Amino acid sequence: MTSRYRTDRYDRQNWFDAKVTSPLNGGSVTYNDPVSGQPVTIPLVGGEVFAASNQRKNYATDWTDIQPRLGLAFQFIPKTVLRGGYGIYYGQSRSGVTGVVPYGSQGFNQFTDVVTTFNSDGATPYLHLDNPFPNGLIQPAGNSLGLMNDVGFGGNGPLKTPGANQTPYEQSWSLGIERELPSNIVFSAHYIGKKGTHLPFTGSHRRNYLGPWVESLPTEAPDPDNPCQTLTVPCLNSFVPNPFFGVITDPNNALSNQTVQYRRLLVPFPQFTSVSTEPQLIANSIYHGLQLIAEKRYSNGLQFLASCTWSKSIDDSSNADQNITWLGSFDSLQDPNKPFLERSLSTFDIPHVIQLTYSYDLPIGHGPPFLGNMPRWRS
Repeated sequence: MTSRYRTDRYDRQNWFDAKVTSPLNGGSVTYNDPVSGQPVTIPLVGGEVFAASNQRKNYATDWTDIQPRLGLAFQFIPKTVLRGGYGIYYGQSRSGVTGVVPYGSQGFNQFTDVVTTFNSDGATPYLHLDNPFPNGLIQPAGNSLGLMNDVGFGGNGPLKTPGANQTPYEQSWSLGIERELPSNIVFSAHYIGKKGTHLPFTGSHRRNYLGPWVESLPTEAPDPDNPCQTLTVPCLNSFVPNPFFGVITDPNNALSNQTVQYRRLLVPFPQFTSVSTEPQLIANSIYHGLQLIAEKRYSNGLQFLASCTWSKSIDDSSNADQNITWLGSFDSLQDPNKPFLERSLSTFDIPHVIQLTYSYDLPIGHGPPFLGNMPRWRS
């Protein structure tokens, strides 16, 4: 099973290609390493690609959504039945026509970033409330800029790869026993398990960050006045000559200034201030529960249903994306290089639930013992 992919009548969609060579400055820039003082040339990869008449979809289709189901029931002694089942159930693909609205409209909507300090030096005020955008507002460029769209700003769009559009699914299984008791009462005990796979990992949409190597760096520099004697965290935050100065010239662009923080040159896509894609489909969940149910079918004016559930739910991410954080939970990663650290009890985990519902016909009126001779129209 798969959902038909979403298209736009005028092909106003895009995706982010993480491997394409950027046309900016011939596909590379050179800067002097602040630690060694030696020139370093880095390739520039990544860019926004736009839909066209011969390539209308901006997601790769997932053709592996097979949903088998299996159930069994076996009466091994009178009035006692063993029941069990297993099934796979798929959620909605973000790329489908009926899915949630995804990323993928860059070039056709536009934001203008606020430049808060002069030359992005982090100190000299540049923003004034009477004129917060002294360089004007950026107008949407459509698809006219091609791979140069949003260069120097935030790149955005889904990744058009099979791994980036795997459909979330749940495996569900159960095994239980039912016993019919006197007075039309049925008692059952069931074990229920569920496992979610390829779930959206909220907060994992940011892709332009430093790798795990940064975690081993010293957090303090031996000489605060010269933080780049060795590679340290203060060195990463220090300002160095900007290799994009004169290459990126839009005054609204933080990468058009003469200096830039060194860490910005070490991320995977340095020509973008940020890169956001769909949340990665790498989250998992697991649920185990014991359900005890007693049900009295209607007789003698009484029916009731009593249930008790003892369960535990654990997951990596309880929310699918940032759009539904109002339901609870959070949308940030403590460490994007180690998303597995987020595994914990689900925010909606409720280990004990007891429920009781019943209805009872009062023995009053036409037919019952009390006032049984009352005319029907009065009862």
